[in-house]
Amino acid sequence: MTAFAVAGHGRTPDEIAHLIDPARPLTSEQATIVGADTAPMLVVAGAGSGKTETLSLRMAYLVDNAARLFGTDISPDEILCLTFTRKAAAEIADRAAVRMDAVFGADPGRPLPTVATYNAFAGSLTSEHGLRMGVDPDSMVLTDAALWQLASSVVDSWTGDLRTDAAVSTLVAAVPRLAAQARDHDVAAAALRGWCLETLAAIESLPRRTGDDVPGTLPGDLRRYAGKLRSLVALADLIEEYDRRKRAGSTIDFSDQVQLAGVLAALPVVQAIERSRYRAVLLDEFQDSSMAQIDLFERL
Repeated sequence: MTAFAVAGHGRTPDEIAHLIDPARPLTSEQATIVGADTAPMLVVAGAGSGKTETLSLRMAYLVDNAARLFGTDISPDEILCLTFTRKAAAEIADRAAVRMDAVFGADPGRPLPTVATYNAFAGSLTSEHGLRMGVDPDSMVLTDAALWQLASSVVDSWTGDLRTDAAVSTLVAAVPRLAAQARDHDVAAAALRGWCLETLAAIESLPRRTGDDVPGTLPGDLRRYAGKLRSLVALADLIEEYDRRKRAGSTIDFSDQVQLAGVLAALPVVQAIERSRYRAVLLDEFQDSSMAQIDLFERL
């Protein structure tokens, strides 16, 4: 039992909801979610369906039933809830605080559930454990404007052949965007470049048709596609230099935080520390389009 553990009373979801607002009973779906055991669970719910309220009631239920669910009473801050935006995190945290007071009584000394955004959680992992993989824990997180300036500097100072007709402004805007997308999908710049060159070679080897705009050349659609691939090859070169300069300046962006946290999450010592902190994890609006984010939580 932790120093700030709250003595639970083993109340049902409906009893907890009644303490909060007798005029607003739970729906059957909410009661099932709030009172579920600790096995992994996916909840699919649309806008306006009461997700924030259900999350806050779930936290109160976990604390009130901790002795049965976890074998001991727990402190509310042993519940981790992550969401996508800072606005949502603030709303969930405020709602959870009010609901905890309603269920357990007002106590300014009682810890609250740990609520943060995915990026903030990844940033805290990187700050605490970054030295384990040679990352400066005090690395500055660059703003969008600073990232644009860095990309502009990379493009303006580039002396190699970019093999693309794209405008300089297009390249500058594309560099930070593509670099972040590559990290989200766990694709290195070298792998991106290799795939593009391989695909270009396959396209160039296709037999030519007669009767096209220019006899013996590729059809228009394939020419345009090949042009986009050449632009991606050029961008792969640029994002390598872009990432190198960020590392050299001890700076990172939000996508770096998640990617680095995912690497750290593979370390047994980091896993042990994080698992010792939290009894339950609630993920709100999880973005399953980011491989880096999936890796982070799958490993932890």
